[in-house]
Amino acid sequence: MVVLVATIGFDEKFVIRAILRNLKELEKIYLVTARPIEEKVAKAIDQVKQFVNVALLAPGFKVIVEVVDVEIEDFPGAVSQIRKKCFSEPDNYVVSLGGGMRAVVLATLAAFLVSGARGEIEVELENFRGVIKFKPELFKITSLGDYEKSVISSLTKHGRATYKELLEDTGLSRATLFRVLKSLKLKGLIEVHRENKTSYYTLTDVGRIYT
Repeated sequence: MVVLVATIGFDEKFVIRAILRNLKELEKIYLVTARPIEEKVAKAIDQVKQFVNVALLAPGFKVIVEVVDVEIEDFPGAVSQIRKKCFSEPDNYVVSLGGGMRAVVLATLAAFLVSGARGEIEVELENFRGVIKFKPELFKITSLGDYEKSVISSLTKHGRATYKELLEDTGLSRATLFRVLKSLKLKGLIEVHRENKTSYYTLTDVGRIYT
């Protein structure tokens, strides 16, 4: 099951589309906004609740909608409140950051990252041409040594590579390359794919940031 945490402003369409994307697994929705709630925001919230009430008519669909309004001028306090209210349970989260004040979006993102909760972040493009989805691990900052940079550079150049190809391309010893690959996997920067009996190393989405 999924808990949707969505920022909301004057327009409810981003939230409604997020609900539709996760409808089959959805069990709870948190709508995060700034306090005091402006009239246009209140109307958008009502539209979301009406949409959910219609969806509740579908057999087996049951979901709770809760509004979380924060004093965004107290940014640390807002982050703390969102974390405690929205991310305190061991659930799988979808954090939708399509609408609302930029400060509320940042506070919600910060709360999710600080909480260490499981799930993914999604942002719908303003031109409605798609949705960007990514894991919170994307924001983990890690330093790289020269050998690790060499492997990252090789995988950037080739797209994917076998252990033997990496040995040849980087010039590292077997022992050093083994240690470097282990480190990069632990940091979530590379992954291994098997095709037939051959293993290929590729960069993860997080790893691509370091290219």
